[in-house]
Amino acid sequence: MNILFLGRSNTPLSSWYINSLKVHSEKTVVLNTHPSLVINNINGFNGKIYNLYENRKGFHNKFSDWVLFYPRMLLKSGKWYFYDKETTGIIVNILQKEKIDIIFAWWGADVLYELSLICSSHIKIKIVWALIVFPSSLFLYNRVFENILTRRVINKVDGVIYGSEIQRQYVKNNFCLPCSIEERVFTQTSVIGTYFKKRLHKLSNEDGKLHIVFIGRTDFSRDPRRVKDDIRYLLEELEDNRIIIHIAKTNSKITAKNIQYFESYSSEDLSNGNFATFLTQFDLCLVAYNYRDTRYHERFDTGIPARMTSAISAGISVIIPDGTMKACAEFVVKNEIGFTYTSVEDLIGKFKSEKFQEILQNAENKVFDFSFEREFGNVNSLMEAICNG
Repeated sequence: MNILFLGRSNTPLSSWYINSLKVHSEKTVVLNTHPSLVINNINGFNGKIYNLYENRKGFHNKFSDWVLFYPRMLLKSGKWYFYDKETTGIIVNILQKEKIDIIFAWWGADVLYELSLICSSHIKIKIVWALIVFPSSLFLYNRVFENILTRRVINKVDGVIYGSEIQRQYVKNNFCLPCSIEERVFTQTSVIGTYFKKRLHKLSNEDGKLHIVFIGRTDFSRDPRRVKDDIRYLLEELEDNRIIIHIAKTNSKITAKNIQYFESYSSEDLSNGNFATFLTQFDLCLVAYNYRDTRYHERFDTGIPARMTSAISAGISVIIPDGTMKACAEFVVKNEIGFTYTSVEDLIGKFKSEKFQEILQNAENKVFDFSFEREFGNVNSLMEAICNG
């Protein structure tokens, strides 16, 4: 089968999908939908790359004002919202020229605009939509429009890939999917090339303290668009002389006294396993977002973020504040590679339990059970089922 990868193609994560699709297809072609970045090379991929918005100005800058994007689209509704003839023509020409059998659209609302154009063009083409992160917006204002527009597209695709079973249930509760649609759950993890190269000596063996690493953003801000990353209150809740928390260097003010800082790692270190090797010296990885100061948590609850997959690739256990990050919590508890906690005392209690060492060992022993390559079999089986259907 000939596959078109439709989506932003400027990240290591997108390259994992592209190269995995290449292995399972006769031909894979990339159509980069980034509104401003032109991509000419993708690591490990030697097929054709098209840039949908290269040398073009105008409506493709739809992402520049996220707050107005959805309502603007809705106001331009006809039978389909805003029919962009030029963009549609480019997409259709590529589909025909490359004799594409199926489109792999990645991910979530990032490709909602392009998918709507394809669906409204009346060209007959099979489509698989990898939601992975959905809903994408943290604001009710945007999410209402996102759902309206998603409803117009999702009934036209042939297959949907979810980031978790919880995400699947969210979609089914909010949209009426046709019975004929193919569905798969794909737990997005890391490729083996990003895994640790060796295991470092545990810091806790030296001082008897519990060493926890947090690998999310640390340039904390109270900006409404960024407050989701401000987890300083969680760090302060874990202030205890029996715990040391390690985070990337930051200029943000943190009152907790048990914080130690490390230098930020480059994207190359994230890709070649150096960062995963660095993480092996810690006991636990804290996976968290700010639930206290945000109202709508579905995006956090339904997906598996990169900060957790980095911990998995390092073979270290994951901890999650109780009642948050539901898909992540379900995954680590089910596979016994982590746990949730309710308070600092609860965390210390688990640290001293016999079960704790078992969970640490599970995270190390099961690391290859969760590789991107292994999980991608679910995606491939969906693509084949649709193409052969």
